Amino acid sequence: MSVECLFNISIVSTLLKLLRITAFVLRFIDRCKQSGNRPSVQSFSVEELWIAICQHECFQQEQESITLRRCQPPIVRQLKLFIDRDGLLRSGGILHNAPLEENAKFPYLLPSKHTLTKLIIEDFHRKQLHSGVNATLTVIRQKFLILALRRQVQTILKRCVVCKKVNGRPYQIPDPPPFHLRVDKGCALRGCD
Repeated sequence: MSVECLFNISIVSTLLKLLRITAFVLRFIDRCKQSGNRPSVQSFSVEELWIAICQHECFQQEQESITLRRCQPPIVRQLKLFIDRDGLLRSGGILHNAPLEENAKFPYLLPSKHTLTKLIIEDFHRKQLHSGVNATLTVIRQKFLILALRRQVQTILKRCVVCKKVNGRPYQIPDPPPFHLRVDKGCALRGCD
């Protein structure tokens, strides 16, 4: 039984909730399967598990072409995609010898329109304290290669309530109601005070 069959990812509102729920579900399944009290060793982190599920849903053709070494789609050649030791699609770039960590050199490939991608973008945006599009893009690109990333970040940031409150238009004083002077003609002629 796979994790995506246990619950629907679209009902989760944040990445942290998704990872916590998944960890609890996997821990429960693992404890039910254990015969003794020894803990089991899990090769994937929970985040990598969801990345693998997302990649399997969206990039199955690319994964098959890499593993079977047959005619590769243009995206595989352009992004120099490869499958790492954990079975996840990564992009090989020009940073092979750079003194960076593994995720920055070879970022995970994610599709643009997937619920996991949306949750990841929102999480990085929150961690950057609701800074702008460029700051969010910079931090995301250190770990993930998301197709059409700028457009996705702009779309998600337009719907961010905190950003709307901070970056919204300033308060505009409404126009005052019309002021009507009522002048009594008779009093004005007589010089009444």
